[in-house]
Amino acid sequence: MQEPGLERFIRTLYSDNFDKEGIVLDVRFNGGGFTHDQVLNYLTGKEHTIFTQRNGGSGLVLRSYDRKWTKPLTLLINNRSYSDAEIFPNGFRTWGLGKLVGEPTGGFVIGTRAITLIDGSTFRTPRTGVHTVKGVNMEKEGVMPDVLIEPHPDQLARGVDVQLEKAVEILTQDVTAWKKTRPPAVGAGAAAP
Repeated sequence: MQEPGLERFIRTLYSDNFDKEGIVLDVRFNGGGFTHDQVLNYLTGKEHTIFTQRNGGSGLVLRSYDRKWTKPLTLLINNRSYSDAEIFPNGFRTWGLGKLVGEPTGGFVIGTRAITLIDGSTFRTPRTGVHTVKGVNMEKEGVMPDVLIEPHPDQLARGVDVQLEKAVEILTQDVTAWKKTRPPAVGAGAAAP
């Protein structure tokens, strides 16, 4: 949830994943930052127009910088998703972007500032409270997943990620449902004159 991660997210979204039918996002074990709004901006697109080119190509936008993700999403969270990695899932849910899978976040959301002392040491003091649009103080209450999955230590030791497996299962179901709502491709099934 910091600038290098945001840059990696954008590159991955537009290069590796933009042709995919769905994406599982993962903010587990994320210590926070302040990029939630930028990430949400890329994920909150709504389809409104299809542009069809003379050569037969079609798409939602004419220019690459206008692209937004409009397909199914699932988000993984856990009890070690902190600060901005809690604000982001809250926004993800508020916008209705997909299901949250995993464990409740820690409820450690507060804006702080660093104070430097004369000897060069620093400490942080609270500066900004963060509340949901429903008035919930995020410093006291973590974000609850829609689907609670608590991995067993044996699974973790064997490298089995049951949270990811469940997220993929849910995303697959969401993609299937999403495909049923899709209009046919422009020109598909049209009789030739």
